[in-house]
Amino acid sequence: MGRALRLKCPSCGVCPLFKSFFGMHERCACCGLVFLREQGYFIGAIYVNIMLTEGLIAIAFLICILLLSATDLKLYVVLFSLAVTLPVLFNRHSRAIWLSFDFLVDPPKGAGEDPRRLAS
Repeated sequence: MGRALRLKCPSCGVCPLFKSFFGMHERCACCGLVFLREQGYFIGAIYVNIMLTEGLIAIAFLICILLLSATDLKLYVVLFSLAVTLPVLFNRHSRAIWLSFDFLVDPPKGAGEDPRRLAS
């Protein structure tokens, strides 16, 4: 999971998962692990993103109510701003966490081995 937080390959931990802010590499350049899977594979990443976003919004809500005594308008502005920006910011990490979780639970055959040897 540490590799997911660093946005690195869950298998080797060396190569990056993303080529741009939203663009993911098709496979790892170092070990050959396939990142982009079948359609619908990253539905779980959406759930991870929702849990992270809603958890932070709940914490922000409690801080605004209990510690800052924020008015309704300020509270709505803060919570709406978080609800719009956090899913975009967590997109890459939620995909990396989902990919790492899948790798941890169900590693592909030959994971951690030299891909050139598997091809022969």
